[in-house]
Amino acid sequence: MKKIALSVGCAIALFCVFFHLAWAQEAKKPKLVIQEPLFDAGEVDEGKIIKHSFSVYNSGDATLEIKNVRPG
Repeated sequence: MKKIALSVGCAIALFCVFFHLAWAQEAKKPKLVIQEPLFDAGEVDEGKIIKHSFSVYNSGDATLEIKNVRPG
């Protein structure tokens, strides 16, 4: 009976340790926030250059790296 109780106690302790480690790793992620993700330029004459800026924020706990940007 003592062996069973000890085994169950160890299993619970290991579960708690692994759960804590998994939760701690998930908490540290970057989170990209774009307040205005879409921009409608309306009708544009051919050859006219349109410029618009998007504000990008990181509301996460880790560094946000933007590695590839493609207009389109």
